[in-house]
Amino acid sequence: MAMGSLPLTPTDFFVLSRIEGPISVTELLNGSGMPVAEAEAVLTRLIALGVARLVAAPTPTPVATSER
Repeated sequence: MAMGSLPLTPTDFFVLSRIEGPISVTELLNGSGMPVAEAEAVLTRLIALGVARLVAAPTPTPVATSER
């Protein structure tokens, strides 16, 4: 489905424009400049429409330490 045919609001497009590559949900919500509850509702809507998706954060790789 083309984005132009989706029922996106200007607010939806605004939040979507904040997603440039991998970003945490917290970073997105806090960086939107909107009330967190409103930004969360918009993100939920974008996910439901298939425009955005959540992926699990990568598991950090342990850093090898040298023993002396």
